[in-house]
Amino acid sequence: MHEGSSKWRRWLRVDIALTIVAVVAGTGGALLASRYLEQRAADAEAEVARRFTGREVVVAATDVPRGSVLGKAQLALRSVPQTFLPADALPPSRAGMLLGATTAIDVARGTPIVPAMLASVTRAPRLSEALAPDERALTVAVDELNSQAGGLRTGDRVDLYYGRRTGSGSSLVPLLQQVEILGVGDSFHAGDDSHPRSFATVTLRVAVKDAPRVLLAQQSGELSMLLRNPADTAEQPVAIHRSSELLRAPVTQRASGQIELLIGGEGEQVPVRRYISVGASRGGEPS
Repeated sequence: MHEGSSKWRRWLRVDIALTIVAVVAGTGGALLASRYLEQRAADAEAEVARRFTGREVVVAATDVPRGSVLGKAQLALRSVPQTFLPADALPPSRAGMLLGATTAIDVARGTPIVPAMLASVTRAPRLSEALAPDERALTVAVDELNSQAGGLRTGDRVDLYYGRRTGSGSSLVPLLQQVEILGVGDSFHAGDDSHPRSFATVTLRVAVKDAPRVLLAQQSGELSMLLRNPADTAEQPVAIHRSSELLRAPVTQRASGQIELLIGGEGEQVPVRRYISVGASRGGEPS
């Protein structure tokens, strides 16, 4: 009887242990399955959100017949789900470039605009669209010297100098600094490989208040340009230069016991120099 009771207890312990293991395994499996399903659900929601998240593109605001010239009335911005968007749908940043384009097919209202729908994708941008309200475009004549031997390009920056000849010589006056070139000849696109090899005009971007000064400089004298390095943004000191400065002999360092006097120097004359010793009489000769 005692032996039978012991066997029963052993079997009972095994059953309990197996039951506990089964419960633990089942609970663990349920938790893992739950986490797996939650992850799958989150991934599915993310995929749906990605596919149906709207992206703003240019669409036809009305039914546009084939051969129509696109204007502001025919274009609109709409948020369209990614799933229904062509890969080459045009973003809002390119909406302005569609103005003036001609449609090659009929375009239904609300349809995203793509380049394949157009007979002409873009129009040539107007020069006036590159100007701010307080800016003006000003075209000046240039020669081989002023154009840096034809090396000026759209986007370069130059310093302008005004030169004038008078009876007593020539003067050179700094007019404007860091003036942007909008175009050379008939080329107005930076990095355009079709820029002209030679040109007779350069178009500049100037402030409204500075435009009359440049016009007067062209009418009353000569306008010269100095090309800047793109990284050079330093303001240069403004100083008027005269041709008489070219005729002055260089000043050499003298002994500390002498004082240099300049006598004359008017017009184009070369100044006469006389040296006197410190402490000498006014009428005395140099020692």
